[in-house]
Amino acid sequence: MSLSADMRIDLDGSSVEARLEVAAGEIVVLLGPNGAGKTTLLRGIAGSLGPCGDVAVEGRAMDGPRTFVRTEDRRIGMVFQDLLLFPHMTVERNITFAARSSGATMAGARERAAAIIESFELGALAGSHPRSISGGERQRVALARAFAGRPKALLLDEPFAALDAASRVEIRTMVARHLRTFAGPTILVTHDPLEALVLADRVVVLENGRVVQAGTPDDLRSRPRSAYVASVVGINLFRGVADRDGIDIGGATLVAASPITGEVFAAVHPRAVALYRARPEGTPRNVWSGRVTSIDDEGDRLRVRLEGDLAIVAEITPGAGTELALAPGSEVWASVKATEVSVYPA
Repeated sequence: MSLSADMRIDLDGSSVEARLEVAAGEIVVLLGPNGAGKTTLLRGIAGSLGPCGDVAVEGRAMDGPRTFVRTEDRRIGMVFQDLLLFPHMTVERNITFAARSSGATMAGARERAAAIIESFELGALAGSHPRSISGGERQRVALARAFAGRPKALLLDEPFAALDAASRVEIRTMVARHLRTFAGPTILVTHDPLEALVLADRVVVLENGRVVQAGTPDDLRSRPRSAYVASVVGINLFRGVADRDGIDIGGATLVAASPITGEVFAAVHPRAVALYRARPEGTPRNVWSGRVTSIDDEGDRLRVRLEGDLAIVAEITPGAGTELALAPGSEVWASVKATEVSVYPA
């Protein structure tokens, strides 16, 4: 089973364009800031926005020039933020209904529902109605119902967004376990970088309705291609023009060990940025002065933001921060070894 989608969606004066290929058993996470078009893309694939591209599941066309299969006939399991549980039905009946809708006999649907209820640890809630259970429990029911219909693909829209921190970890762990046993393709939407990096086989980053990067979590960590992606993975990212003398970044120069020339990205891990109160001695290739704008305490590390010829973030130990007597407004020197600058084509 696989899913392919080539979409162009025009809605309320904005547009979303994306091409996705999701293999059987693969989990693709759509990541992006609020308003990037993630939910719109998911609803387009589900068919709830009408014809708006080409969609095929298991090689069967669902949406195309001469084809449009209704949402309820696509055999796609969906969990959107509104959950859409039937309020007048018990948990057991909600799940049985989904199994029955997939073509099972009533006896088969009940058997399937019983297995799903056990798998999702919903036995104690089987006779309850959605309004009488917690948000985390309703989320589990919605996910269980999606699986009960024997879907060929799963679409999950921000499945953890409405949960508190404790419930989010619990439900995320449970969802990850079930998704790893699902044979079909899964597309999951989130704006939480941790969820994306933990759950995804592949991440597709959407900004302003366009795909700006796609790859494994490691691809994003090692070679971010936008300021948003760099912020997600915690890397300093610069764009400039490289020649044999270095990389011109808006008038500042960054020297790297790479022989690449032309339009490039240059990535620097914050831990590769050393800070000093006086200009450092020795032979670091990149040295500049700056002013501390903020210091964020992250437990075993301090993230220090600098402004200057090259705005950058450094990560240092709390001990180093104390030794340097750093505070917002402090004047410091920063250095980065040329070998610590990762350069790749823009």
